[in-house]
Amino acid sequence: MNYLKELNAFYDWLESNPCPSDAIALWHALIAICNKAGWPEEFTVANTTLQAKAGLSRVKLDRWRSFLKMKGLIDYKKSERVNQAGKYRIISLVQNDTQNDTRNDTQNDTQGDTQNEAQNEHINKTKLNETKQENIPYAEIVAYLNERTGSSFRPTTKATQSLIRARWREGFRIDDFKRVIDNKTEEWGNDPKMSQYLRPETLFGTKFESYLNAGRKAVEDRAKPWASPARSLGEYDILSH
Repeated sequence: MNYLKELNAFYDWLESNPCPSDAIALWHALIAICNKAGWPEEFTVANTTLQAKAGLSRVKLDRWRSFLKMKGLIDYKKSERVNQAGKYRIISLVQNDTQNDTRNDTQNDTQGDTQNEAQNEHINKTKLNETKQENIPYAEIVAYLNERTGSSFRPTTKATQSLIRARWREGFRIDDFKRVIDNKTEEWGNDPKMSQYLRPETLFGTKFESYLNAGRKAVEDRAKPWASPARSLGEYDILSH
């Protein structure tokens, strides 16, 4: 196998097979380990090592390992012994790749791969970071909520981040979050019963868009030049005629 060819083939494959960032991180960790070991047919690696390299919990490691296996990117055989690492095999994505490609690698190819290893690693990390980082302003959104409501919610809470990320991926941006916070604070802030719902799980949940649109409608209604009702004929009017 060739490290750079596998990377390029993987990102070509991703164009038609989108994967979660955690699965991508795990694939990168596995192929980097396999490359460093000299591309063995099978290799072993401890779960803790993979967790550290991919930034995953044990539960997520099990989940995304099964995902990669289902997608045909790796093969994995769990060890029958307790506390012994399982065996992994990287399944090549390079088209028309044969066993002779590996057996007939020349010394110049090996030297070229060694010289370019640092550059390839940089490409690997850059692409991984671009995939994992979405630049979602969790801290700014939660800070604005705390400022308007006098609360102390934390932007690092996984549940809060999950809600914000879901809305962000639907196309909503920071101005939309602030508008929802403003709308519901004005509506519920002075209501002892409803003020308790000025929290991330309520504001940033599945009703986010309806909260946003309700606020817009209220602004539009206030902007309409309503006509004053016709004044009825009073006693003074009658006497003045």
